[in-house]
Amino acid sequence: MAITYIKIPDQLHQLITDGAVFSAYQQDHANEFIKVHKAHHEHHPHPLYVLSSNDLRHADCLDGRTADAWRFLKDAGDHHLAFEFHKNKEGEFEVHSVHEGHRTQQFEKIMEMFDRSLWTKIFPYHLAIVEVPALYVSMVWLQARFFFMQDIFIPIGQVPHFLQLNKWYSKKNVFQQLQVGLSHFKETGGGLKIEGNSIASPKRTTELPHVEQDEDLPAL
Repeated sequence: MAITYIKIPDQLHQLITDGAVFSAYQQDHANEFIKVHKAHHEHHPHPLYVLSSNDLRHADCLDGRTADAWRFLKDAGDHHLAFEFHKNKEGEFEVHSVHEGHRTQQFEKIMEMFDRSLWTKIFPYHLAIVEVPALYVSMVWLQARFFFMQDIFIPIGQVPHFLQLNKWYSKKNVFQQLQVGLSHFKETGGGLKIEGNSIASPKRTTELPHVEQDEDLPAL
């Protein structure tokens, strides 16, 4: 598969390789019967970029941007836990949050879809996540490695009405939709209609997501 991963910072790599943070989480959640594998095993390490409302005014706001955090998936029996690492005041990485809900499950399904997509098998992309907290948006970001390719953005989780779950968007079109959403957000005083998944996590399924894409993206 041509999905590749950006080299992680050395201090974070050492923290994860040590495995102490995962062992501590396992001890703290022993009563929940969550099995976190003790052996170090990474699943799709990827940077996380968090955009503000002001960032959305410029479609090139991600160009050359440093990751705000890093996200790792760890085995937890029949599913994965997503550990999010942020820097503290001293500039060192630490666990900021742990997720295992619908976004994590959809991310796993998206990765399975990449495994079966001829396009992502042939052409190389870096993998990342982009979040826009003000609009409740989370997206998988495939960063194109060659000049003739386009970046691809795929919304996951609870999707606002101006985006479509699992659709493949070009950078131009996804930022247009985000700007539409921001305008609507300001006009309605913060009211957004959420489509797709409800607050509760959906049942786990082996079915891959239905895929649609922008017309200006290449055929899958």
